[in-house]
Amino acid sequence: AASNLSRFDGVRYGLRAEGAAPAEGEGDAAGRSTGGLERMYTATRSEGFGPEVQRRILAGNFVLSAEAKSSYYDAAVAARRALRLAMEGLFGQGGVDLVLTPTAPDMPADITAAVKAGQSSGAAVADPLAQYLGDVMTVAANLADLPAVSVPVGMTELSGSGASLPTGLQLMAARQDERTLLHAAAVLEWYAPFATRAVWPWDERA
Repeated sequence: AASNLSRFDGVRYGLRAEGAAPAEGEGDAAGRSTGGLERMYTATRSEGFGPEVQRRILAGNFVLSAEAKSSYYDAAVAARRALRLAMEGLFGQGGVDLVLTPTAPDMPADITAAVKAGQSSGAAVADPLAQYLGDVMTVAANLADLPAVSVPVGMTELSGSGASLPTGLQLMAARQDERTLLHAAAVLEWYAPFATRAVWPWDERA
């Protein structure tokens, strides 16, 4: 997130905060900013990025810093290598064709209040750690370079609202075996008791 979102600086991409542009003449003889540009970055990113995005940017930059490289980055690279070897062994010598897991460890969050208030969906989850753990089931496919797909398989009711939201299962296959993956996903989707239209809690028609 830290690397991908660095381009949203208010100059080339995305939002620029109102009145955040550097004043004319701000800069040294070579045209380098002496503070105005930094103020624009700060204002634009503070306004344009929600709390969760800001947390992930700060965490990402810290992990990539020289001080934290050996403790975090190098350890993450080693963990990724070990996971990739384990998954290759599972699909290779293990004789496994597919791995079936929940898409997320928890049921969908009730984001009704956040949406009606014009906030991001992340505002509905008070604990940042709970949001990070929401990726725990899907991150393995990314780290191991495996094809994966999430298929909606059912509905879960949100307590107190009477609305329902879809839940999913994830399928992972061996590298470059998308044919098996998509065939299994189609069969799972065909037989799953999933309604074609969810009842959104903020939908006045629901």
